[in-house]
Amino acid sequence: LTEDALEEQLGAFLPKNFPAEDLDVSFDGGMLGLSFDMSRAKLKSYLKEQGVDLGIKRDLLLQMLPRQVELEGVFAVSADQSGLHLTPVMLTEGEKVFSLSGLPQNVFSAVDTGLNALLDSGGVRFSSVEFTEDGLLLK
Repeated sequence: LTEDALEEQLGAFLPKNFPAEDLDVSFDGGMLGLSFDMSRAKLKSYLKEQGVDLGIKRDLLLQMLPRQVELEGVFAVSADQSGLHLTPVMLTEGEKVFSLSGLPQNVFSAVDTGLNALLDSGGVRFSSVEFTEDGLLLK
C-alpha cells in the first residue's frame, strides 16, 4: 500500500458518519499519519455519537478550536488475520496536542473499519504488515 493509493481510496470506505474531508496520508518512522479537515460542529457531533462524555472541560476545549479544524493523527500499525489495526499515538490540531486518555477506542475505529473495508474490497489477505520505503507491505 502506498501513501497515494490510500489517500485516493480510503475516503470512500470510511463510515458515513465520520466527518473527515481532504484526507492526507503519510508514512514516517514506522507510523501512519492521517490529516483531515472537519468542522468543529461535526467533530463535536461525531464525538457525542461515539459516546464521548464531553463534560465542561472538553466542551470548552472544543469551543476554543476554529470553526474549521485540521486534525492530524499519528498511528502505530499492526496486523493479524482479522486485518490492520491502528493504535493512536498522538492527535493534534495546529499547535494543540490532545490527550488520548479517556477517549474510547471506537473514536478511532472508523479509520480501522474504512482501511479494512478497502482491503477487503480488493480481496487482499494478509497476517502481518511491515513498513518499507515504498509504503506498507502486507504479508
